[in-house]
Amino acid sequence: LVHLPPCYGSSDGEYPSVYLLHGGGMTPGSWVEASIGADVVADRLMVDGDIAPVVVVFVPRATIPSGFVERAMDPLIEAVERDYRVLDSPGSRAIGGFSAGGPATGLAGLSGPPRFGAVGFFAVIWSDRAAVPVAESMAERSDRPAIRIDIGDRDNLRSNVERPERDLDSLGLESEFTIV
Repeated sequence: LVHLPPCYGSSDGEYPSVYLLHGGGMTPGSWVEASIGADVVADRLMVDGDIAPVVVVFVPRATIPSGFVERAMDPLIEAVERDYRVLDSPGSRAIGGFSAGGPATGLAGLSGPPRFGAVGFFAVIWSDRAAVPVAESMAERSDRPAIRIDIGDRDNLRSNVERPERDLDSLGLESEFTIV
């Protein structure tokens, strides 16, 4: 599922891209359903000039089976860059994961070769399956994406969010942590 900026049809320019990974029990369509309405929010932010126009990609299957990044994310990035007018450098891509989509976000955004210039975790469920490969990969990388961690002030998983912040700090990775 891909959401194009309101100006996409009236312009021939290329756009940055944002990849969003859903949480457990959700589907890519959950992002655009009324309860979340990510497409409506994105359009409003773009039209109001609060964010630059972006192509939003709602990523399917945000779990972390073996080979998720190589078998799912890398081909998805290639397909989006082939089929849509998006910029094709890591600095023009961002990735964000909600809840159980967080570990896959960490793997795709912080391990292996640079794919994204910004990584966001929203009410993330963190796991060692994501933390260990991230630690190993980031220890060898000089480029560091911007990292943001957000959680609601009444979220019952709030204490779990301290863990990725601590793990990232131990790797020397700066992150911005916000309670909303």
